[in-house]
Amino acid sequence: MTRRNHDRHILALPASASIGAPDSPVSCLPRCRAGTRMNFYWLMLAASIVAALAGQVLLKAGAGAASFMGQLFDPSTLVGLVLYGGAAMLYIVALRRIPMSVALPCTAVSYVAATVIGHYAFGEAVTPMRVGAIAMICAGVVLLAAS
Repeated sequence: MTRRNHDRHILALPASASIGAPDSPVSCLPRCRAGTRMNFYWLMLAASIVAALAGQVLLKAGAGAASFMGQLFDPSTLVGLVLYGGAAMLYIVALRRIPMSVALPCTAVSYVAATVIGHYAFGEAVTPMRVGAIAMICAGVVLLAAS
C-alpha cells in the first residue's frame, strides 16, 4: 500500500468504527506497523503535551519581572516560548496520523497537571470549585473518547 493510500485508509473510518475498538485506526492503544502498542505519532502527541506544559510553567516563572519588557526577555519566558513552538511542531507531526477529535481532548491532561504544578510551585489556591471544574473536564474527555 502506498503512503498516500495508507493515509487515506487511516482517515476514512467506517461508520461502525469506534474509538477503543481493537481493530480501529483510532484505538486508544494504537498499533504501529511492527505490532507494538505505542507508535511514533502517539509519542509525538505526548511529547507535545509535556513541552507545552513545561513552556506554560516557564512563562509563569518569568511573570515575576517588574515590567512587560523585563518579562518578555526573561530567560524563563524565552525558553517557555521556544518550548511552546516546539510543542506546536510536535503536535503537527502527531496530527498526521491521529484524528484531531482524539488528539485535542488528550491535551486536557495538562489541565490537571497545571493545577497541581500551580499549587505546589507557585502557591496557587486549589478550591473545591476548581477541583470540580477539572473533574468535569476529565469526565467530558472520557465521554468524548467513548462516543
